[in-house]
Amino acid sequence: MIAPILAEICDQTKAQLYSEYPLYVDEKLKGTLDYYLHKSNSLLVIEAKQSDIRRGFTQLAVELIALDQSLDDQSSILFGQLLIEMTGNCPHPPTPSPRSGRRGANIGERSGVECNDCG
Repeated sequence: MIAPILAEICDQTKAQLYSEYPLYVDEKLKGTLDYYLHKSNSLLVIEAKQSDIRRGFTQLAVELIALDQSLDDQSSILFGQLLIEMTGNCPHPPTPSPRSGRRGANIGERSGVECNDCG
């Protein structure tokens, strides 16, 4: 789902796109960047997560720190973007309704899962 968007960004900005980009600084700072866009002195790291925004932000911050420490050129500008896949139209995590007890269905479907915040 993200591939066409990233392809368009790269086409418009003439940036290079790397997917599953390995990064190693030391034993504590190592891993794989989900998506990495590079153009002259600007770098964009994109971390994609299914629904855990807290874990996603933490991982993105660590990836940006590791990338910063691995670069020889200190004039580069680093950007980070976290993409969270949401279900339905509601930005809140699903909670089971008292009627069904189901968990994890798409909000917006008549599945017995309701959002406490959206109604």
